[in-house]
This record gives sequence, C-alpha cells and structure tokens, in this order.
Amino acid sequence: MKLERLLPLLLFPGAAHAGGGGGGILLVLVFLPLLLWLFVKIWSFWFRLIFGSREERRSSYQAPPSYAHSSGAPTAAGSDLKSCPFCAEPIQRKAIKCKHCRSDLQQ
Repeated sequence: MKLERLLPLLLFPGAAHAGGGGGGILLVLVFLPLLLWLFVKIWSFWFRLIFGSREERRSSYQAPPSYAHSSGAPTAAGSDLKSCPFCAEPIQRKAIKCKHCRSDLQQ
C-alpha cells in the first residue's frame, strides 16, 4: 500500500470511508499537540547545539572598546581628548580637523 493512501487512514480513520464519522478529529486533537511538542524539543536541541545556551551567549559577549564608556566624558585611558569648539564632540587633542563636523581647528 502506498504511503499517500495510508496517511489519510492514520490521520482521519473515520473519514476514509463513506458515511464515516469524525473520529479523525479526536486523533488530530490528541496527536497535534504531541507533534508540536516534539517539534519544539527537537528544534530547541539543535538551536542550543548550534548557537549555545543562553548563559554561554550572554557571558561570551564582549562590547567593542569604543562602546565601553558611552557617557562621552574622557577617561584615564582617553585623557588625550578634548571637545570640539564647534560641535562639542570629543576629539583628540592633536586633531587639526574635527571628524564630526569637519571644521578646521587650527587658529
């Protein structure tokens, strides 16, 4: 017997013959949640295998050094910064042209 003919018999046994009742609906209501649960379990297993667990992803993330201090205030490591007189963005003390507003800083 071909699989195409067997599958409707398994899913909807009551609808497979003339005058059949709705016995297949009960099977769908019972097996559909089980199939969905199985799908979620398999999907989460593969997702964790490929991408790692939530704790591993959270602990392994390192922000780029440029995002370390978003306050804009110069730190001990960035003490060679000054504010642009035109746009007030932090720039290096040795800069001759602002990288933000492109204004000339040499007087």
